[in-house]
Amino acid sequence: MAERLYSEEQVAEIVRRAAQIQESRAKDVYAPGVTHDELQRIAHEIGLSNEALQQALDEIRSNPVKFSSGLFGTLNIDEVVEGELRPEDFDVAAETLPLGSQGSLVTQVGKSMRSTQMVGGHSVTTQITARDGRTRVRIKSVPVLPLVLGIEAVVFGLIFGIPLTLTKNPAVGLPLLFGLTGLGSGLLWYGATKGKQKVIDYAQKLVNNISRVTAPAETVSRDRLSQHVASADPEDLVRDSE
Repeated sequence: MAERLYSEEQVAEIVRRAAQIQESRAKDVYAPGVTHDELQRIAHEIGLSNEALQQALDEIRSNPVKFSSGLFGTLNIDEVVEGELRPEDFDVAAETLPLGSQGSLVTQVGKSMRSTQMVGGHSVTTQITARDGRTRVRIKSVPVLPLVLGIEAVVFGLIFGIPLTLTKNPAVGLPLLFGLTGLGSGLLWYGATKGKQKVIDYAQKLVNNISRVTAPAETVSRDRLSQHVASADPEDLVRDSE
């Protein structure tokens, strides 16, 4: 019997699902994410060239966070940060929320935290899990407000605008039809563009803040020294070195 072959999409889905299963089992030791060396080894084992792998990495690095987008701007974001976020530092998630966001539910159990809030009209669910020296951030968002209000505006515009236009009140029906349908379309567009971007910005800021908190002390000190050197007067640096 010939050995079964799997497509690249099937391999990605199988690995993703197997990782979810193992990660859900507390007794199994599993560190989320893959290092650069591990990625290179996997690529070589399946016959990918260094050039192709590097180009793919460059394309991914050009995006702040990796996300998949669905209908009307729904989002799924999955990021892994080197370093384990301590439970007492989970408040970094609340500090990351953009101005004007409304938190509705925060649940923390051990090294895992789940929160739900509104960001840019999106209902955003954030799951943070710290395990085996790494921190996974999963974010799912649905444009609830633009979707509900947008569809309602379009439906009301069609229901009331068309009958009035076809009867003796086109002067009332046409503005009502185009006004409500235009408003609904605008709300849907906002959820799929501006609102989605606000969620992406929130995710990027959250990942950056977690990276900052979990960074080794020597890395933080080195970064602060670099910032001091960049902002200091060259003459002061010369005097300090003498």
